[in-house]
Amino acid sequence: MTIFGVLLRFIWIYVSVLLVAAYSMIRFGFHPTAFNFVELMFCVVVVCGIFADRNGRYFTKKEKITLFFGIMAFDCVMTSILALAPTIRSTTNIIYLDIFSDVGFVSAIHAAFVYLAITLAQKLLIKLHMING
Repeated sequence: MTIFGVLLRFIWIYVSVLLVAAYSMIRFGFHPTAFNFVELMFCVVVVCGIFADRNGRYFTKKEKITLFFGIMAFDCVMTSILALAPTIRSTTNIIYLDIFSDVGFVSAIHAAFVYLAITLAQKLLIKLHMING
C-alpha cells in the first residue's frame, strides 16, 4: 500500500466517522467538545494499522512526514468547511479573520494529536507484534 492509498483511506474513514458522529449528535442531542480529537486520532491509528498489516512494516521517516502533512492538509480543509458552514445563510456581518484564526488554533492542536497518534500507533503495533521494533 502506498502513502497515497493510506491518505485516500484516511479521507474515506474520517468523512464516514464525521458523518456518523454528526448524525448521532443531532439524533441523541449530545455535544462533546473533545469528540473531534478522538475521531481524528482513531482514524489515524486505524490507517496506520492497515498500512502496517498490508506492508508488514511501519512508515519510514519520509513516509511519516508525508503522511502527517497529507492528513493535516485534509484536516485543515475539513475544519475550514465546518467552521464556515454556519455562516452561509447568516445575514449579519461576519469577521472571517476571527474564524480563520480559530481554525488555525484548532489545526495546531490537531497537528499535535496527529503526531501523537502516528507515534502511539507505532508503539501499539510493536506491542501487538505486528511490526518489528
